[in-house]
Order: sequence, then C-alpha cells, then structure tokens
Amino acid sequence: MTESYFGTIGEPTFEVSPDGGFTAYNLLFEGTDGQIWSYPYPSEGSLVDADADGEPAAHSVPAGRIGPIGPGITGEQWPRDPRTGLPMLHAITLWLPEPYRRRGPDLAGIALFQGVGEGPEPIERTDETDPFIADLRRHRPHPEQILLTDILGCHFAIIWLTADELSRCGTPPADCRRDGEHRVYLGDPNAWDHDHPEMLVRLTVRRDDPNVGIAPVDIFGADTNSSCAPYTDPFGDDDYHEWADRLQANNHLGGTLFPDQLVPDGLTPFYLDLVEISGMNIGSGSLQYDLESGVFDWSCS
Repeated sequence: MTESYFGTIGEPTFEVSPDGGFTAYNLLFEGTDGQIWSYPYPSEGSLVDADADGEPAAHSVPAGRIGPIGPGITGEQWPRDPRTGLPMLHAITLWLPEPYRRRGPDLAGIALFQGVGEGPEPIERTDETDPFIADLRRHRPHPEQILLTDILGCHFAIIWLTADELSRCGTPPADCRRDGEHRVYLGDPNAWDHDHPEMLVRLTVRRDDPNVGIAPVDIFGADTNSSCAPYTDPFGDDDYHEWADRLQANNHLGGTLFPDQLVPDGLTPFYLDLVEISGMNIGSGSLQYDLESGVFDWSCS
C-alpha cells in the first residue's frame, strides 16, 4: 500500500447541525506538524486553535487529503489529461457526509483531479519506442470517472469512490518520460511535477449560514416570485453582512456561495466549493462542482 504520513482515513462520523436539519460543512487543513489551518496555505491569520472548545477545529473530523497521495485506485486508473496524456494532478480526496452522496450510498466520496492548462500541444501517439506512449496505452479509466471540460478546453476529472477506495491510498504510475520529452510549462498541473505537501482535510459544521439547504442563486438575477426557499443576500449596503464576512473564502460543502463572477446555473444545495487548493491552477479563483446535478465551473476575479 502507498505510504501516507496520515495513514488510512476510515469513514468519519460527521457532526450535524445542532437543530438536526440540513448541514453544510467547512473544510480545514491539517499539516504534518499537527497544526490546523482555514486554508491549505499556512499563513498569518489562518491558524485555527484546535484546543479551544468553541473553535470549529474542536468539532472537526478527518475526512480526506490533498497533495500527491490520491485515493486507492490503480495506477492504470489514474486520470490522464486527454490532450497531453500526462497523469492529472490530484487536488483532493474527500469522504462525503451521507446527504451529499448523491450517486447512492455505495459511492461515499469523491476525488478531484486537474489536467494541464491550455498551452501544450496535443501529444503525438505514434512513437512505438516511447515508454510514455506504452504507459499511456495501459490507461483504463475508472468506471466512475467523469471527465470535465472548462470553457478554455482544459480538463478536470471527478471520480466517485467506494468506502474501500476512500480508505486506501494510491499514486499515479511511475514517471517514465525520457529526458526532455512530454514536459509542460512550469506551473501546469500534472501528477509527475507536483511538489505540494500532503495535508489532511477535516470537515466541520458551517455554522450561522442562513443559506444552508438552499440552492445558490445570483441575487442580481433572482426570481423574486420563485416558490423556492428564499436565498439570503450576503451583501449589505456597502459590503458583506457580518455573518457573510465570516464565511467567505472558506472551502466548503453547501451553504452560501461567494463566486468570483456569476453563480453557475444549475447548482443545488449539494455542491462543493473550492477556493484555494495547493497545486491547482484556477487563477486564484474558486471552483464549484455540484454533487447532484453535475454542474461544474470555475472562475477568477
């Protein structure tokens, strides 16, 4: 089994909202030094006090990982970028609380991967002596892989995972490139050039969010006659409301969305919002994937 600093991560027992209703969750990130952070980039102001009873870290549970170690899939199943053939960068593997398991109870979580950017040319697949081409031909997509394409034509992948796959670790196939071949621009995401550290992902209840259980809407284009539950505007006269200011910039499952541009059409209450994940290249913006509808989008300011 592939080694991980944090070992295997069994199925968590997730805390639920104190009122027993629908629950949204924030993601926290634990480093190998045991410190817990609001963001996966340890920085001043993002350190969370894990021992303070009122702090979210005190109620958080281990639920996944970011970094080069992926879920328990085979090297042949590791997603490949369709244009370059390079193995995609592993962004996050995450156990999902039961209400978010929208593909059924047997698929208990997901892993998200990102391919290279829009610059590299499509790979030539005709050199029979190239070990990279031989390795690429052994690729067999995971049966639950969903290939995603953004408006730039760049590729991402979601894999829905079983509890067994979530509990185990996996890595991409070994780097078999010959010197100087199949290289991409510095910073283009791929698994073989990933040097970001592994971190444990923890989930904690997203408290005092009035939009928990409500599908995000674009306030400026909202249908005021809609029969759906009203979505609370996070903006006041000049800035965010106080409750919203505390919630923005968190990676989270459900609740209020703070998009860099417009709210994507088709989001449901069951969506994942990633603001900053080590290694990814989304222009310092945010990414949404809806676990119910399959809507996918990312944008930057």
